[in-house]
Amino acid sequence: MSQMPLKSWALLTAGGQSQRFQTDAQRQGLTFLANKLLNPLEGEPVLAHSLRALLVSMPFEGLIVTAPKNAMADFQVILEALQSEFPHTPLFLVEGGSNRRASVYAGLQYLTSFTQTTLPEFVVIHDGARPLLPPHFLPLAMQQFQAFPHLHGVIAGFPLKDTIKRVRVEDNATRIESTVARQALWAVQTPQVFRFQALWHAHQSVAIDDTITDDAELIERHLGPQASLCVLPSTQRNLKITTPEDLDLARFWLNTASDSN
Repeated sequence: MSQMPLKSWALLTAGGQSQRFQTDAQRQGLTFLANKLLNPLEGEPVLAHSLRALLVSMPFEGLIVTAPKNAMADFQVILEALQSEFPHTPLFLVEGGSNRRASVYAGLQYLTSFTQTTLPEFVVIHDGARPLLPPHFLPLAMQQFQAFPHLHGVIAGFPLKDTIKRVRVEDNATRIESTVARQALWAVQTPQVFRFQALWHAHQSVAIDDTITDDAELIERHLGPQASLCVLPSTQRNLKITTPEDLDLARFWLNTASDSN
């Protein structure tokens, strides 16, 4: 087995307000808990599945979860249950920010506040709403760093298969402008694994911009042509819980995995 880096931390972003999830649920006349990550998935909250998927993938020196202020107590209960299951990996809970970037930065600040002299070499960023992380992904990502020492980050994704159209909205109708070549287009997921120093400096140096939707783009903005990032093929099973239908699909994938064991 390849040697794992000794200084790796994980950051699970779970600070969102689940607005899209609740809007879709209300439109369908369905009732769920206000925070989508607290809803049950095969007997456990979605957040518990996402945490466990990370913790079984590879060893971490610690794992930080960012949470919305109104869910801190509920999240703490879940962390305490997982801490007894994984006693050798300290689990921490911090309040997230107003958006994903702010939540990640809050987690990174918390990490640096008590590891100033021994900052980690790597940090894994993962969405709390992705409970089906493939267990092989992170070990393969770490092998990429070992093979390519100048790599700044490895992110999960998969090539687009559908035909892609560029459109515009005109007179309340969606008009097609052109067809986009899909050969070089990938859908991006998490985990996203970075050399800690590169990500930390990117968060500090890149101006706030609401169009930035993931940490890999921060590295791109920070380092420009010198940015060295790669996409490692993942799977569509690594879905993000965004709507109530996604919960049903996640339940199906979990049962399929159980049936195959």
